[in-house]
Amino acid sequence: MPGIDYPFKVNLEIKNMSKNWSFVICTDGETNPEFHQPMIDSIKKQGIPAYEILFITENFKYNIEQEHVTTIYVSTPLKKHITFKKNRASKFCRYDNVCFLHDYITLADNWYASFDDFGYDWNVCVTRNVNKDGTRVWDWCTWNHPEFVHNNVDYNLPATPHHYVPGTGFCVKRDFFLKHPLDERRVWGDGEDMEWSHRISQYDWKYKINLATSFQLLKQK
Repeated sequence: MPGIDYPFKVNLEIKNMSKNWSFVICTDGETNPEFHQPMIDSIKKQGIPAYEILFITENFKYNIEQEHVTTIYVSTPLKKHITFKKNRASKFCRYDNVCFLHDYITLADNWYASFDDFGYDWNVCVTRNVNKDGTRVWDWCTWNHPEFVHNNVDYNLPATPHHYVPGTGFCVKRDFFLKHPLDERRVWGDGEDMEWSHRISQYDWKYKINLATSFQLLKQK
């Protein structure tokens, strides 16, 4: 499998702490480089006891190594193969909580602290998604719903089999994702998030939204 091996041993006691995080950022290494350092800074300021930031890319010229940050290189079989990159990166994640982010999203200042109140009793979780201009982006949304069709829905509506997890940014338990990977026959823009959501909703998913915090988009969507 293309990628890297960590040159250090993992502290198993830290690894099993439920409040630690692996952040996975998929990038082509060319489109949004100006947003990458702000993303890193927004994670570092959270005060997470143990965390890692993994950039995964098919661009072997890209590099952003620094403390807590690692670049993983893969040769993707297809163009825009974000499913392949997320699946490969998940195998390198050391911590129970994994946060997948597109490479233009920062965390709100209270992001990590908000989970102290919200808790970790979920296997898939999202937060509010806030556009650059402050408007709401796809976050708590449905597809093929008999009433709402394809739409953002009221935050108070419990998760249904018609909800889907927006691929832009979401959290998932590592073991759950390893058991239920994305469909690598699909690429970005091919409904890969909808297919995955429909599939995992048939299992024991605990899909929740943490309304006390948000992902902040650095460019208008």
